[in-house]
Amino acid sequence: MSAFIIKRLLWGIPTLLVILLLCFLLLDHSPGKTVDTYMSNNFEGVKSMENVEEYEYYYIQSVKKLGLDKPAFYFTLTNRAMLDTIGRITFLPKKTQAEKLSATSGNKKAVGEYFHTIDYLLNQVRRLTDTVFVQKNELTRELYNAKKDADYSEKLEQISQTIDDKNIASQLKNLLEQQKYFARNKPSASLLIPAIKWNGTDNRFHLMLTRLFSGEKNISLIDSRPVWLKIRESLRFTLAINLLAFILSVFVSYKLAIWLSMNAGRRVARSVNSLMFVLYTMPAFWVGSMLLMFFSSSTYGSMLNWFPPGGVGDIGQGDNFFEIVGIRLHHYLLPVICISYPVIVFLTTHLKDSIKDASGNQWAVTARAKGLSEVSTIKRHVLRNAIFPYITLLGNIIPSIFAGSVIMEVLFNIPGMGRLAYQSIISRDWPVLFNIILISGIITVLAQILTDILYAWLDPRINTGK
Repeated sequence: MSAFIIKRLLWGIPTLLVILLLCFLLLDHSPGKTVDTYMSNNFEGVKSMENVEEYEYYYIQSVKKLGLDKPAFYFTLTNRAMLDTIGRITFLPKKTQAEKLSATSGNKKAVGEYFHTIDYLLNQVRRLTDTVFVQKNELTRELYNAKKDADYSEKLEQISQTIDDKNIASQLKNLLEQQKYFARNKPSASLLIPAIKWNGTDNRFHLMLTRLFSGEKNISLIDSRPVWLKIRESLRFTLAINLLAFILSVFVSYKLAIWLSMNAGRRVARSVNSLMFVLYTMPAFWVGSMLLMFFSSSTYGSMLNWFPPGGVGDIGQGDNFFEIVGIRLHHYLLPVICISYPVIVFLTTHLKDSIKDASGNQWAVTARAKGLSEVSTIKRHVLRNAIFPYITLLGNIIPSIFAGSVIMEVLFNIPGMGRLAYQSIISRDWPVLFNIILISGIITVLAQILTDILYAWLDPRINTGK
């Protein structure tokens, strides 16, 4: 059995790597927007059009903080026309423009000279005083815009005609000629020649792997707190609610399916089946809203105000273990009911149908012919064979329960991982969101592995040695 377990765990590693790669691709699809989100929440006083030099400084610091100054993967697929120093550009708008110019012109030498001219002009303009050249700030902004957009600038042409410094005026005219060159130039054949650049371990994907379970390096874009610290604080509430929902769902569905099978055809069984059908058609968020309205407020009478309207309760320093459990359960009961009742109906229906199919087999008929009661036949013979489809469903409902808890945690104001994922979507805190997705993927893989192990343990016919 131990070899079987190890083999199943090893088979789960490629799946986790695929999930990890997909999360990385989603997280890394727009580095510029990631930096903008981080800066808007951590450098609110920095505005791009008021002080462009200060903005670029904080922008580059943010890029380095987030690890976006490195190439994306272990190797880069590009072409021979791409600028050789593209990987060392930390100002992402400039990097995007360099990639665009290299891809459209195919002349990496001209692209390098274009940005060299801009950097030279910025250094020259910094030496001027406002009294010598009153358009200094305006020229600085236009030069920074030229880093992001290489289209011909009429504003730069006007400034070049009014400036007294002949060196700067000459370089401005040179810059304008370069912009005209990119506007009329056609792509060259070098764009068709592929090139592969090996980046080694100094890349963003490798950095994400090393930061995966680290502390302070993997940070949130909103408050710069470690991602895993935020997830760890919320995960305990999600695990508690989902574990209670899972235990309740399995226990009730197992007992209810057996009871319905033993009472098949009776009026009470038909009534329960009809009630389950009605419950299954009700959306869980609507049921949760109704429970909050009727049992968590005095709107329909104080006699029904049995439960708190949300949260997880306040724990005092002097509260003992049983008092803490009581407070938590008082707050967890309504969301657990909302998460578990669709699962109970689903599992009960499938197990009941499996029992019905297995009851028609020859060995079940033989057991009844020998004088066994219907209860003994189901429990001792039928259930042993009908349980395997039920076990398969258990592995599938675990991720479903975690997915359903997102809505319930938001509705009942529970500070769990589901509500954290919802808040991350609203605030575009992608590092937190995709780490939560990764955890959900790990839980799904582990649930399938546990299902296989449970199968092998219950059915000795499964050869665990192969």
